[in-house]
Parts: sequence; C-alpha cells; structure tokens
Amino acid sequence: MSDIGNNDSQFVRFACGIFVDNNLVSLRSDQINGIYGKGNKNQSIFTLNYIIQNLPVGPHVAKVGCRRITSSSSGYHFAIGRTTTDGTQVANNFMLNSILKFNVNEKVIVNN
Repeated sequence: MSDIGNNDSQFVRFACGIFVDNNLVSLRSDQINGIYGKGNKNQSIFTLNYIIQNLPVGPHVAKVGCRRITSSSSGYHFAIGRTTTDGTQVANNFMLNSILKFNVNEKVIVNN
C-alpha cells in the first residue's frame, strides 16, 4: 500500500482468487489498513489461506489472481510481489517477492 502519512484510517480493499484448470475455485476479499506513522514504509506480509475440496486426482494447473477493489483515496495503490507505482516505495521487487505454497492433505478412511 502506498504512503498514507500519519493517517491510520486509510485502507485498500482487494480480492484474490485461486483458479484450477482455469476455473475459479476459491475467492477471498480482504482489507489492508494503514499503520499510523509508517508513512511510505506501509509494506507488509500477508498470508491468504484457501481450502479446495474434492479436487480429482491427476495433474492440474493452478493460478492466483488478485486485484484492488477500492481504497479510501484514489492515490493509494496496491501491489503484490512488486513495489507500487507511485514512487514512494522503500523496498525493491526482490524484497517484495511473492511465494505460492500448496499443502495437499488427503482424508484417509480405514474400514475394519
């Protein structure tokens, strides 16, 4: 999120979705709130967890897509895995690199 100065009532709302084989299988919206006094250092780590059930066995192609829905002001930007485009960033793309991690769990049923 871009420079908010000392106003902690600023925010950016966004949505992220998980696509498996080009089909949307999970969607979540969230909000990043400004942190008082952080100014242009308002860059943080966020973890989004999704559960996808009953995925058939076999190879799949998974994709993640995110976009800003709205913000408290048109001057507040939202970026994932890179710096914002407004020139106030204090980090570079390497420092803000994104990681996508999958955990696969299978429920095992034992019949006696």
